[in-house]
Amino acid sequence: MIHGGSASNIIPDYCEIKGECRSHDDAKLAHTARRWSMRFKRAPPRRRGRRHHARPRVPRLSLAGRAPVVRLAKAAVAAIGLEPRLVTGGGGSDANVLNARGLATVNLDAGMMQVHSADEYVTLDDLERLCRLALEMIRLAPEFGPHAS
Repeated sequence: MIHGGSASNIIPDYCEIKGECRSHDDAKLAHTARRWSMRFKRAPPRRRGRRHHARPRVPRLSLAGRAPVVRLAKAAVAAIGLEPRLVTGGGGSDANVLNARGLATVNLDAGMMQVHSADEYVTLDDLERLCRLALEMIRLAPEFGPHAS
């Protein structure tokens, strides 16, 4: 996001840039963050100076395919007649934070369409399927131990 100035016909006295970099590879993420940081630090200072602040926001999420919660989700997906698929995503979610705090959590595809747009939607059929999946996970959870529920 880029914000700055107070009118369209003047040179702004400030500019604020917010962004993020993501990677499943810690070394690549650190390298990218360093490169952006160096670019901001090299920018010529203006009357009000410049500030640069970088911080991690969303912890990386990585679960092994044999993790109890993953096996539970796969079993529940199969039990409602769907083919379980494990995919790697690039976004951040509540699951990232919960896993970082020790609560094994999976992300489930809810069938959302046109995600992160003003036209985002999910069909009633997909919502009902997700509800059946959640109920099946609850039913099967005792079979997968305390770290799966």
